[in-house]
Amino acid sequence: MKWLRHGIATLIIVCCSPAAYTDNNSVVSSNEPPTIATTIPFKQTDPVITTGYIVKVAFVLIILLALAYAGLYFLRSRLMPAITPDKKNKIKILDSTRITTRTTLITISTGRNEYLLAQSGDTVVVIDKQDTNSRE
Repeated sequence: MKWLRHGIATLIIVCCSPAAYTDNNSVVSSNEPPTIATTIPFKQTDPVITTGYIVKVAFVLIILLALAYAGLYFLRSRLMPAITPDKKNKIKILDSTRITTRTTLITISTGRNEYLLAQSGDTVVVIDKQDTNSRE
């Protein structure tokens, strides 16, 4: 563990010494001030937002919107048949009669069958089932 502390101390001394920032690799004496390598240009002369930049951003935005629209269109075509029922298989409520405050008789029709249901609270019971083709 002692070698780790010595290594970190040596690294700090080497990195923070004035010799690390000079142009040449010579050691700076205490009589000479450290030399500054070069100055970094600070002021930017070109405008940040240019016409070319705006055109690129608009082009990328149009492409992203087109991809999003295509993805949603694809998902809609894949998922909508599973969500919406066919028109043939619709359930129609033919009649509904309340018998008591909690009990209701309901007649429903699915494409091929008619059902007489009794509903009381959360319970639904099938009382009768008829085939619509046999009635005709």
